[in-house]
Amino acid sequence: MSQHDGKTSRVQEGQAGESRVVPGNQFRAQFSAMVDWVRDTGEPIVLTRYGEPVVQVTPLAPSKTPETLLGFGKGAQDIPLGFDIKAEDLFDEWESDLLAAWDSQPGSTAGE
Repeated sequence: MSQHDGKTSRVQEGQAGESRVVPGNQFRAQFSAMVDWVRDTGEPIVLTRYGEPVVQVTPLAPSKTPETLLGFGKGAQDIPLGFDIKAEDLFDEWESDLLAAWDSQPGSTAGE
């Protein structure tokens, strides 16, 4: 018998490096406790039917979601060689285009 979170369940200990073996009907009866055990210990359980192993319950791999998105896209963008435009240049071009458009509006007195 094995203890996990105060609940008693029969989980047969395997040899070193072997999975634990549980009859399928026992797993069904103690589903929540067994799933919690697999999740918490990280060890798989082999379910048997009529004494023969039929399936293995294993924990999922840890999530690869970063804890923070800071730096998440680092290295994901390729900047072409020779790309040397500065933010100030982009702003100056945008500003001059905006002023030219504004000056071309009917009734504008900015160009006088």
